[in-house]
Amino acid sequence: CVHCKALHPVLEEALNEEFHGSFHICYVNVDEHKDLVDAYHVQGIPVVAIFRNGIEAQRFNGEKDYDDVCDFLDQALE
Repeated sequence: CVHCKALHPVLEEALNEEFHGSFHICYVNVDEHKDLVDAYHVQGIPVVAIFRNGIEAQRFNGEKDYDDVCDFLDQALE
């Protein structure tokens, strides 16, 4: 997905530069894991979801720039 490929380096940079191991990241191919798409009601990609204790705490869909990704991750740490 073009949007996923655009978000990937932005997300990786934010995680490496700003959050130094605060998050564990897992990439899921929606074509190969339709069970997860259904279970988590994914309606568009890319999706970034934060889980705490196995429960989804927050998510966003679509592309974000570096600052927006950092804001999203900062909120997850509050």
